[in-house]
Amino acid sequence: MRLKLHLFALATIVAATFADPPSDSSALDVLHGTEYNDGIGTMAGRGISGISTSLPGASLAYTDLFESPYLFYNHQYVAMSPTNDYGTIAYNGKDMTTFLHMFRYDNQRAKTILGIATKTFGWDFSWVMRDLLDFNEEKSRYDKTEELFSSYSNSFGTTFSMPLTNVDFAARVWVIQNASTDTLHTTKYSDADGKKEYTYDRNGFTASASLIISNRPSAKGFSWKFGGYATKFLYEQDSSFRDSENPDNNYKIKSLNGGKPYTFGDIFYTFGAEVLKSSNARIILGGTVAASARVYDKQKDKKNGREDFYIQGSIDAAPQLLAEYAFNKNWMFWHQTALVWANNVDYESYTELAGTKEKRENSLIEFESETSAISTETGLRFQYGNLALESTLSYILFRNPFGGFDGRSMFTSFEAIYFF
Repeated sequence: MRLKLHLFALATIVAATFADPPSDSSALDVLHGTEYNDGIGTMAGRGISGISTSLPGASLAYTDLFESPYLFYNHQYVAMSPTNDYGTIAYNGKDMTTFLHMFRYDNQRAKTILGIATKTFGWDFSWVMRDLLDFNEEKSRYDKTEELFSSYSNSFGTTFSMPLTNVDFAARVWVIQNASTDTLHTTKYSDADGKKEYTYDRNGFTASASLIISNRPSAKGFSWKFGGYATKFLYEQDSSFRDSENPDNNYKIKSLNGGKPYTFGDIFYTFGAEVLKSSNARIILGGTVAASARVYDKQKDKKNGREDFYIQGSIDAAPQLLAEYAFNKNWMFWHQTALVWANNVDYESYTELAGTKEKRENSLIEFESETSAISTETGLRFQYGNLALESTLSYILFRNPFGGFDGRSMFTSFEAIYFF
C-alpha cells in the first residue's frame, strides 16, 4: 500500500512537471507563504532592520496580509510550517473573513494574532504574555518576613487598515514589556521593635506606533509604499527603605541605572517596478530608502557633576531584485537578491564638573559607511489542486544535489497551504 502511494505521488509530480506552460500570468499571481518576497529576512541597517522591506508589486504573501489586515478578505485557507513554527487559518463568514495566526515568538513563548477583514477595513489584535509572581513568608512567635517578587514580559498590539480610492493605509500600535526592565521586589520585616520595608521597583517598557501608505489599489507596473514608525522606551528605577525604629535610615532614590530611555523614529520609502514581464515570468526591480534616529534621554549624575547625551542616526539604502518564473500551473520558483548600503552617524557629548567654573564639555562624532554582503534567497512552489507546498532552497542543493541524503537539509523552510 505504501509503495502504491509513493508511486502515485511520483506520478502526480511527474505529470505536473511536464504540464503545458501557462498562457497568462495567473500562475504568478498567487498567495504565497512567509518566505516569498520577505526582503531577505531581517537585513542589517539601523533604519531597515525594523521594517518590512518586501518589494511592492509582487504577489501577495503573508507579510502583506499581516501588514494590512483588510487583504485577508475573501481568502479561505489553512497553512502551517514545521520549520517556521506557525499555523494559520482564515475562513469566510457573512461579508467578513476571520483569521487566526499562531507562531513562535521566542524560545519560550508563542504569539497569537486574531482579526477580521471586510471589503472596507481590516483589524487584528495580537498578544503574548509571561507574568511571574512569587510570594514567600516566614514567621515565628518573635518576627515575620514577607517577600514579594514580580516580573512582566508581555506584548500587546493592534493593527487597522483600509483601502481608499487610489491608496490604502495601515496603522499599528503596540506595547512591549520586558522582564529585565519591569520588575518589583519588596521585602518586609517586622518584630517587637518595629517594621522595616525595602522596595526595589523597575518600570520599563516600549510604546510604538507605525503608519504605512501604499498605492496598491491603483498600482500598474510601478508600486510603492511610504511610512514610518516611532518608539519610546520609558524607564524608571525606584529603591526605598523605611525603618519605623530608626527613621533616620529611611531613603528613597530614583535613578536610571540599568536602563537608557530613548526615542526612536524611522521613515522609509519602498518601491518596485516590473521591468520585464511575460506570461510566465516577471522581474521586479526596486528597493528601500530609510532614515532613522535614536535620541537617548539626557543622563544626569548630580553627585559627580556629569551629564551625557547620545544620538544614533542612519541613512540606509537597499536595492533589491526579485525574479520569478512559472514552469506551468503547478511549478514555479523565485529568486531574490539584495544588499544594504548603511550610513551610520553616532554623536556623543558629555559634560564634566557641570555647574562649576571648571566645567569641561566634550563631544565625539563617528561616521561609518559600508555595503553589506549580498543576500540571496531561492524559493520553489508546487501546487496541485488546492494544495500548495513552498520551500526555500539551501545552498547545499546547488553544491551537491544529493547532499540531503547525508543528513544535511536541502531546504531552509517548508510551508504547506490548503485553499478552500
